[in-house]
Amino acid sequence: SDRLIISPPTVVPITANSAAGWVKKVAAYEPPWPAKLIKFVVVVIPSQAKQRDQYYYQLKSLLTFHWGKCCPSQMLLGSTLQRDTQRMQIWRSVIQQILVKQGAFLWVISPLPYSGRSTMVVGMDTMRMTKESPALSALCASTNLYFTSYFTTWRSQAAEEPIMPPGTMLREALLQFYDAMGRLPDTLVIYRGGASESQEASLLEHELYHPQAGVLQTLQVLAEEIAQREGDFEEMKSWRERLEVAYIMARRSMKSRFMTTEWENLPSGSYIDADIVPEKQITGGDSSMRFDFYMVSQTYVIGTAKPTLYTVLYNTLTLSRHEIVQLTYRLCGVYMTFAGMVAMPTPLKYASKLLRLLSKCSNLPPEPQGDTRIWRNNLYFL
Repeated sequence: SDRLIISPPTVVPITANSAAGWVKKVAAYEPPWPAKLIKFVVVVIPSQAKQRDQYYYQLKSLLTFHWGKCCPSQMLLGSTLQRDTQRMQIWRSVIQQILVKQGAFLWVISPLPYSGRSTMVVGMDTMRMTKESPALSALCASTNLYFTSYFTTWRSQAAEEPIMPPGTMLREALLQFYDAMGRLPDTLVIYRGGASESQEASLLEHELYHPQAGVLQTLQVLAEEIAQREGDFEEMKSWRERLEVAYIMARRSMKSRFMTTEWENLPSGSYIDADIVPEKQITGGDSSMRFDFYMVSQTYVIGTAKPTLYTVLYNTLTLSRHEIVQLTYRLCGVYMTFAGMVAMPTPLKYASKLLRLLSKCSNLPPEPQGDTRIWRNNLYFL
């Protein structure tokens, strides 16, 4: 039989009436089996609980980073499980999320873009809640040709330190891609969130062109290391010649809104890349390779559609503008916990989701440690 048999879970009642009380009870729990055998925890938060977000983030922080038996987790509200008319739909959604957090994927892009090329798509985001808060950086990168498996990592720095270039995190992701695919990506497309238009020049200087830890330098240094290790210098020379890179900034905090002539929301997949978007003027390069476009990727039934503005800041791709727009749109359809289109490309959505969780966690380690290093290939933070 192809049916997967799962034994009943162990139920642990929690008698506490606050988020702090729940954290204390869970932290003190000692299972009757070796702690390393715990693979997953499902937490049912009381429906009557006040400030439910505190329950979510405090328990998520404990189970992910601080519990002696750290493991992936799924949070549920008790009232959700009591909806009799939607029970099958709810359980299907819960099982799907558990499977995704264990490394499964539920759907793929069809047809696949970049046919015949080894492509990695990356989402990067940064955050600093206040001047006194630590600076957080998150990176999420695809590790297969279907854009369904991802490697995620982060860095947390002291408040007084400037945000470091992404080279170290990107190197980890590239090595993971190399281990999975047996080669480095021919095409690298980076979507950068969490920045404003005034930061465009500094982003290019700090993240793309940085002489020690920028994206371009990291690619070249890693290629040289692999060539030295494998002794295949001709292959690495060929790889350098065919390497293509794009660095695209995505912004959601825009006031622009668009409607059809019938005063209806634009349909999913609509984009605008002329007339109302600014023309980029640059020196020392082909300005036709840099452009802006608005896109509405979601379907809005209620309210006014909110577009995302994409700014292609660096581009050596052989794709046309339309093909770049098409790739961006398709990447909005492989977010594994939502069966539809999301507002931004999936790797950037994952990086933003991880960043939001990290910003709510206390005593966060500076980088993935212990079990979280093992989970970097799974979407445990969803």
